[in-house]
Amino acid sequence: MAHPKHIEVLDAFDRRSILAYRTGLVLSSVGLGLTAMQLSVHHEAKRPIALLTFAVILSVGNMHLYDKRVRWVIAWLGWGSLLAWAASDVANRPLTTLGLGLSLAALSALVLKEWFCFRIPLVRLTPAALVVGVLGNHWGHDTLTAVCFGLSAIGVAAVAMAKLRMPLTHDMGDRAHYQI
Repeated sequence: MAHPKHIEVLDAFDRRSILAYRTGLVLSSVGLGLTAMQLSVHHEAKRPIALLTFAVILSVGNMHLYDKRVRWVIAWLGWGSLLAWAASDVANRPLTTLGLGLSLAALSALVLKEWFCFRIPLVRLTPAALVVGVLGNHWGHDTLTAVCFGLSAIGVAAVAMAKLRMPLTHDMGDRAHYQI
């Protein structure tokens, strides 16, 4: 977690990676919202889920986290989701659910990581709503999934808005604390 009194010097790569991380959070919120809307109307949401997976990969690939083991686990949740999506097709519901579940597990980890910084009320419930949403999606309960993803979109949007309001240097924190 960044210390507010520490101002890290950022280069162009740092600024781009921080902006990519934040963009991924914003797009994750949009992807969850679009998925909820598509499921509630058409009972099909392949494109918004693809946007959501891309957004999570964008954030996971650009996160700044001190502990390398936690960073590794979150990153592989994201990459595992991409592998599951690549191996799945429309008829293979278990792999599709696995891809969605891994993607949303990575997003849940990012949301909880940011909750430790911002302490936004009710954001800690976002991972639980995502789990219920994934299970609802797997069992074909589109309304339940849409409600859970809609609520999760609000939670992720709250985190994204908090990130957008803070200086870029706070995302990086003190490099001396990173485990390389």
